[in-house]
Formats: sequence, structure tokens, C-alpha cells
Amino acid sequence: MAKGKSTKFNKTDYDNKTQNFQCKVTIRSKEFQRNFPNLRATPVVVGKQVNGDIRRVLDVAASEFSLPAKKSHAFEGHSVTLNFDDSAAAQYGIKYEGYALVIEDAAGATLFSEATKKLYLQDFPKLRSLAVGTCFDPTLTVVTPPIGAMLGTVAPVPATPAQNITGK
Repeated sequence: MAKGKSTKFNKTDYDNKTQNFQCKVTIRSKEFQRNFPNLRATPVVVGKQVNGDIRRVLDVAASEFSLPAKKSHAFEGHSVTLNFDDSAAAQYGIKYEGYALVIEDAAGATLFSEATKKLYLQDFPKLRSLAVGTCFDPTLTVVTPPIGAMLGTVAPVPATPAQNITGK
């Protein structure tokens, strides 16, 4: 999974930062004869409040596909832009923290899972059910952040489904 993340200083203030990223997933079969029909890959991208422990769902993408032997499948999530300040003087916003990716078969059995934090896989069905923009605490309990805690942090995310880009 490639995150395609970049962090740059924002032009609105000397120490404000902007992160731009897009989730890109490529799944390759190493099997010579075995096909994998009816798979579902779901990556969830999460950001964390700069000055607290609140997290926010930044993107949830899903792709349903079949994976023939020795072939690959790739798809992309949405582009996300985050604005934040993590300097000592004025901390606000959220920044990219990590992701979770789960691949399941038609019966719902997990064939592969990967995450940057164990928290994201502990209750993945609950995490993937959260809507983009939902805030939660370390126990995956939905919370409302304090007013001003996440000012101007997430650029609008298009409401289009994940885009399949290859099926080689």
C-alpha cells in the first residue's frame, strides 16, 4: 500500500503545514494456478489530532474484485488534504497517522490484514463502518471533538467510490 504522502509548509502562516496524500493499493497473486474469486479489499486511512488523542477517519475505500493466478489488482482511494500546526506555540488540526487494510473472501474470512497501528485491526469491522470525517477515541468510541480542536483540517473528500485503475 502506497500512501503518496507529502508534507509542506502552508502559505497562510510560517509554521502551518499541509499534508496531501492518496491511498493506492496493489494486490498481486503469487499463486501459479489458484484463482481468488470474489475478494473485497478495504483500506481505512486515519488522522490524529495534533494536540490530543482524538482520531478522525480520513478515507474509506473498498474494491470488490477477483484475482486470477499470477495477476494483480490495483485501486486508489480519494485525495485528502490536511492543514495543521504542530509547533509548540499554536497547535491545531489533525495529521496523517496511519492506515489499516483488510482483504476478505466472499464468506467474510480475512485473507490478509495490515495496519500501521494494532488499534486499527482490533475492531476493524467497526472502524470500516465509520463514515469519513467521524472522530473517535483510542477505544474506537465515536466522540465529538471540542470546538476548535480540529479547525480547518480536512479538505472536502469527493463522494465517489474508490477507482479501479488496473486489472492486469
